[in-house]
Amino acid sequence: MIRIGQAGIPLSCKGRTNKDGIVYTHKSLDLNAIEIQFVRGLYVLSDEEALFIKDYASKNDIEIHVHAPYYLNLAGDHEEITMSFEKIMKSAQMANNIGSKTLIIHPGFYGEYNPKKTAKLIIKNSKKIVSLFKKEKLKIKLAMETMGKQKVFGSLDEIVDVCTHVKEVIPVLDLGHIHARGNGSIQEREDYEAIFEKLDHYGYGTTSCISQESSMRMVMNCTMCPSKKETCRLPHSSKSSWIGTSMSR
Repeated sequence: MIRIGQAGIPLSCKGRTNKDGIVYTHKSLDLNAIEIQFVRGLYVLSDEEALFIKDYASKNDIEIHVHAPYYLNLAGDHEEITMSFEKIMKSAQMANNIGSKTLIIHPGFYGEYNPKKTAKLIIKNSKKIVSLFKKEKLKIKLAMETMGKQKVFGSLDEIVDVCTHVKEVIPVLDLGHIHARGNGSIQEREDYEAIFEKLDHYGYGTTSCISQESSMRMVMNCTMCPSKKETCRLPHSSKSSWIGTSMSR
């Protein structure tokens, strides 16, 4: 099954609430997925709005994903980590209330640490967040996005490493970020295939996400393509589903 949806409230939508956005996504755009964004700051969803979004998505088969605020640092000092945990947990509670499948986060910065030390800290704090999700009985998955700047933690290998050590974390592949971080590394079809083959090689989890900071998102749940496997270019891991991007901004 392929799902396509935009990130945020469409610019063509006259209403500017998330309620307006999800209705517009279904009725006007005829799409079946949406990313609700808290990227530039948290705001409080009322119980009425949260219930509407959850019920509307369920009735109309719309898959929801939530993006937490951009500025987080799971490898920072005590103050930064405390702030990041607060933002993540507040976002997670709201994401859970609207029936979101994932909460997408940016992992953090190298700062004064080398990549190995940074990874160790992010893995450690990711485990704590996953434990908090379980303690609060949240049904969402923590999802970690690849980053585009080389001075920021979040290469494809680094994100995969975190997900390998913390099985409950899902990788979010921003193809635009991977392309930029690699100085224009995605040029041919084989370059895309290499990314998916690397994920398939690890075989670490139940869901893999591909995200590109774009207006459209595509969700592909591969079911082994039994009748057309010879033409399918997705890695055929029996436990994987793929969320990908169809259009750049």
